[in-house]
Amino acid sequence: MKTILQQIIQGQANSALELNKRMVEIHNKVDCSYNDLNNKFESLTTKVLTLEAKVGGSSSSSTKEYCHAVFSTKDGVAETEENERAIEELYRLLHGTSVEISVNEETSQAEKRNAKEEASKIVAREETIKVEPPLYKPEFPFPERVLTKAQKKVVSTFRNDMSNIGVHLPNIGNMQEAHLQIELIKMFL
Repeated sequence: MKTILQQIIQGQANSALELNKRMVEIHNKVDCSYNDLNNKFESLTTKVLTLEAKVGGSSSSSTKEYCHAVFSTKDGVAETEENERAIEELYRLLHGTSVEISVNEETSQAEKRNAKEEASKIVAREETIKVEPPLYKPEFPFPERVLTKAQKKVVSTFRNDMSNIGVHLPNIGNMQEAHLQIELIKMFL
């Protein structure tokens, strides 16, 4: 009876140790996956921030479009004019300037950027010098396969075995010659 109880207690202790090991492994896996996801999330947020910086604005710069999307659920021309007036009022309240001024400023800035880009493209086109590519020179024809070290080792052991028998084989320079010799040997066998 004592032995059975000791075996049960020992089995419980062993299973507790195994359970503890498995829990540690699961905890490590969860921790690693959490760290991986956290790193991915941080990299995505930095990418979004860099893209916003490249665009030159933040996500709050599209408030007018957002307001327009909210107010444009009804149909009708008169209602859209009222909606646009309401959008302009909200935009003025949020940003403290009128919509028309900011639109004019944005268009003038865009025109300036376009003019600068066009000028730089024209200058870049004028500055580039045409360089003719060299004439096509085909490489040497593909040489027959050269033996690798492993193939040379196999061939040398084969030659040693054949010389022990009394058959002397000529030197092999490439795989095609080796193939011919193998075919010759197969014919004799």
